[in-house]
Amino acid sequence: MQTTNHEIANILNLSLAGNIPIQVIERIEIDSRNIVFPKTTLFVALDGAKSAGANFIPDLIERGVGHFIVDEKYRNKCAPLKAQFFFVSNTLSAWQSIVAFKRKEYSFPVIGITGSNGKTIIKEWLFQLLSSNYSICKNPKSYNSQIGVPLSVWGLDEKNDLGIFEAGISKPNEMEKLEKIIAPTIGILTNIGDAHQINFQNLEEKVAEKLKLFVHSKFLIVRKELIETYKTSFSQLQTFNPNLKLIQWSQKEGADAHIQLDTKNRKLQLKFKGNEYQISLIQTETSYLENLVHCVLTILVLGYDLEKYSSKLSILSGIEMRLELIEGIQDMTIINDTYNADLDSLMIAVQYLFAQAPQTKKSIILSEIQQSGEASQQKICEILKDKDISHLVLIGQSFIDAANLFKKLRTEKISFYTSSEDFIKYQDASQFKQHTLLIKGARRFQLEKIVQLYRKKTHTTYLKVHLNALKNNLRVFTKLLKPETKIMLMLKASGYGLGSIELAKQLEGERVDYYAVAYTDEGIELRNVGIQKPILVLNPEIEALPKLLEHHLEPEIYSLGILKKLIDELNTLNNPSISIHLKLETGMHRLGITKEEMNEVIALLKANSHIQVKYLMTHLAASDESILDAFTEEQISKFSSLADHIEKALGYKIKRHVLNTGGIIKHSAHQMDMVRLGIGLFGFDSTGVVQPQLQNTISLLSRIAQIKTVSAGDTVGYSRKGQTSRDTRIGIINLGYADGYFRNFGNGLAQVYIKGQYAPTIGNVCMDMIMIDITDCKNIEEGDEVELIGAHISAADLAAKANTISYEILTSISNRVQRVYWED
Repeated sequence: MQTTNHEIANILNLSLAGNIPIQVIERIEIDSRNIVFPKTTLFVALDGAKSAGANFIPDLIERGVGHFIVDEKYRNKCAPLKAQFFFVSNTLSAWQSIVAFKRKEYSFPVIGITGSNGKTIIKEWLFQLLSSNYSICKNPKSYNSQIGVPLSVWGLDEKNDLGIFEAGISKPNEMEKLEKIIAPTIGILTNIGDAHQINFQNLEEKVAEKLKLFVHSKFLIVRKELIETYKTSFSQLQTFNPNLKLIQWSQKEGADAHIQLDTKNRKLQLKFKGNEYQISLIQTETSYLENLVHCVLTILVLGYDLEKYSSKLSILSGIEMRLELIEGIQDMTIINDTYNADLDSLMIAVQYLFAQAPQTKKSIILSEIQQSGEASQQKICEILKDKDISHLVLIGQSFIDAANLFKKLRTEKISFYTSSEDFIKYQDASQFKQHTLLIKGARRFQLEKIVQLYRKKTHTTYLKVHLNALKNNLRVFTKLLKPETKIMLMLKASGYGLGSIELAKQLEGERVDYYAVAYTDEGIELRNVGIQKPILVLNPEIEALPKLLEHHLEPEIYSLGILKKLIDELNTLNNPSISIHLKLETGMHRLGITKEEMNEVIALLKANSHIQVKYLMTHLAASDESILDAFTEEQISKFSSLADHIEKALGYKIKRHVLNTGGIIKHSAHQMDMVRLGIGLFGFDSTGVVQPQLQNTISLLSRIAQIKTVSAGDTVGYSRKGQTSRDTRIGIINLGYADGYFRNFGNGLAQVYIKGQYAPTIGNVCMDMIMIDITDCKNIEEGDEVELIGAHISAADLAAKANTISYEILTSISNRVQRVYWED
């Protein structure tokens, strides 16, 4: 999209003072860090949870930004500044109204997708299926919120001829605003579940809100059973929009599109408008089938011959290849974004690259993008200019043709290749040693071959960490807190097994104020990769005190004895100042200063003023157990009394933190100055209160190494524990108890998930392998990927089988299992 300052004033019903010339605006940004083209950018100064956008205006003016939408309350603050300001009562609404107004200029088909699950997958699958027929504009990542949708739709331009946008809501009265911005001609309602239910009285109310996306649509693709379940909401929609054509699908007779599932042969039969179609399936899981049917019907509604898409439908890939962080050879960190390449996604990927550890060298391998021509080459240069790129590799003839333009960039080295094969032929991995390397490009260039070449070769088991889910979970807990309450993330035990370094790096931009680790060395590791936020060391070793001080770490002091050792050690270092967290015993009876030690502790602190008590803390023993709520409240009351006494004795105000994950949920009245978020970040809520809002954060994946048939009456594995009562087809997986998969998960206690089917273990779990019974599974082959923990088999379920807790499952995954970090 493109507008002018005069048009914006007209849209917002504002008048421009004086004889202001017309100026073109091509981009609208809400994050000052993302501005690449300042002269043609309009900055919307939104108020955030931690800071106001208006605070960044002076710096942006210096960088060349000249147009701002600002809340009326900042008028006086902006008065001395030389720029064009559009003062409004609500900056978000003003921005949304601009995008909604400009959306009317485009008359081509726009697909709008909403529902509880599957929105992003359907959007990405439709993009894969239709990108050869259309120039498509879609949401980057999962930009489906009140902010994400206008950011996405603003990407429309005259080169596009199809839009695919997803829309999400979390409370009433949100969808009406998104409908005006997306204005879909074709709608898809995926399904209805409990996600974001907390702000709705019932599911019917939530369905009615979601259906507002389709009040002006021509078609709505929806499962027939949803219409039958939520008759009132659909009746209201059709009353408001009588021209809406519902495309109903079901396995039952009477639907516009009737489907039949042949699980034995992995086929889907579809009858629609007198035609019959047969589609090969990758799996038969319900969610996969729902997503596939929605895509198939969209193709038919658009008027295409489905037969021409059969090959594409049968090999639809997931959306894993988006901003995947991989450990590489030569100590590289690889960012794999080999899914597609356009200007918007390139900008996001480059921002992500330079958000990584600041002291590492940054390099880029980039293929040609969808947009072509000199203008797009110039914009690529704009995105990359002022970036300290160690080595820039450009793949494609158009880059070679524009070589002189790219050689003006600030890079240590620049290389050009005609194809990926050309690069692979002449490449030298050592040139990227210890670099963070972004590999970004369109699918047709097959840059995934370069990723495979450079990724560290490990055994086929790996742990995928879903960064978007972690950020979602963090925000779920953030919403339970007051704006002024700080959040400490617990990253002990290497971030509960997920990798503390990458977690800290990826969550630096979120609402995180503190990190906590178990030992000093863990804190030093975080400092060494550029983490600047305060870090609490829960179990400080006195012999490591010099390093603790050198790296500005804060120790937890939990006993009179360790306080005395700290004082003695500080004396040998000429008494440098240090901030501590003083832990008080209130009923956990583990670590903590007792009431009997209190007076001596206070006396020592008063005599050693270079030791500053920054926080007082305690540990709740049963904050997540309702039956022990009275005990928890007693602990908190005891802590508050002791804390008041210490404050009075020391003569200065001391901040406090008490609540852990369970406490945040059940005892939020006691947030105090900071809370400690641990297992909740990883998607586990033992209280059950917010569990529906939390997302799975990990997938433990491996592959089938071999398949063989064992005769009836024979046995499988050590001690002949795996008895076969029939001819049994078994799969051997490269994972065992040395990888953290418990030995007692064998002999059918646990199962794995493969191609939409569940298969039980058979025989004992070995050190490096497990065996599964795939006799009843269809189309399983050697090399197929297997889920051991993930969306279909939760760590909580495995923990219950092992009579343990989710913490132990997560932290038991061994270091030889490679961690891969994925952000959509």
